[in-house]
Amino acid sequence: MGISYKMMAALVKFRHGSSVEISDRVNQFNIKSGSTVVDYGCGPGRYTQLFSDKVGSGKVYAVDIEPEAIKDIQKLIVKKNLQNVVPILADGYTCSVPSEIADMIFAIDMFHRIESPDQFFKELNRIIKQDGLIYIDYGHQPKESAILKIENADILSIAETTDECAICKKQYSSKSIRKV
Repeated sequence: MGISYKMMAALVKFRHGSSVEISDRVNQFNIKSGSTVVDYGCGPGRYTQLFSDKVGSGKVYAVDIEPEAIKDIQKLIVKKNLQNVVPILADGYTCSVPSEIADMIFAIDMFHRIESPDQFFKELNRIIKQDGLIYIDYGHQPKESAILKIENADILSIAETTDECAICKKQYSSKSIRKV
């Protein structure tokens, strides 16, 4: 994992340094000041700082399975004085983000790497508030494939789809209640 993360992080820095495209995308999410946001699969933090700016007095949980990503987030916190960002190292599909705390969860450019969608969605379902929104970026897979994975899991409800992501909500079903 370490080598692939380092290669991805270098590519992100090369391609997305201070990209206006990312800033425009974050502005479309309608993040409100005071919100609690989870940047799930945060990587080196290309969205984390923008989320931090948007939530203001709120909180951003920057979650990743890669220890190097968490180190990058910790450096970003110090460099940019991001006092509202909490780095969280995930263990597989589980993390220590409190239950039903997030107003919004963003899984950007990482869903194509998820091997067990059911487990991943159960964790997102645990973290999101009843009225919260989960943005699942299709990543490097066809939109139709990503949507099918979400629908087949029967854990989240798709509220809307865009060209880039599925916007989902918490769902209570037999699968979402069952323990992993």
